[in-house]
Amino acid sequence: PGAPPAQEAPVRLWSDYLNVRLHPKSLYVIPQYMHDGECGVLEAFGQGERLLQDPGCLEELEDRLHFYVEECDFLQVRPPCSLFSPETPSPSCRPTGVFAQGFQVLCDLHDGFSGVGAKATELLYDEYSSKGILTWGLTPLAS
Repeated sequence: PGAPPAQEAPVRLWSDYLNVRLHPKSLYVIPQYMHDGECGVLEAFGQGERLLQDPGCLEELEDRLHFYVEECDFLQVRPPCSLFSPETPSPSCRPTGVFAQGFQVLCDLHDGFSGVGAKATELLYDEYSSKGILTWGLTPLAS
């Protein structure tokens, strides 16, 4: 005498497991390449690289990047606090806001997102060459 168990929808995408709400500026749907859609498949490095050569797509990515960079109090690489003696701590070691010390790029290596990641990393380097960029290449598990 209770409600029947809820039917779970079948899992189709990685985002089906996502339980957190993402900021709308952190999501960008690439209309040319939709999962299980009528559009093409983003499967090669060159396709992803060419995607960010499109001025509209590149401008959209830049706008989203600048939105988050502007949220930081300032974008800098801070020296580690251990470089200073405890008696005279550096003012930069005192957390007073949101500091972006650099960027981390996580990108698939086995499909067209490898090209997107390479071009996005180039964009970061061109605009913020004095900042650190740590890139992680992701591959599917070997079966």
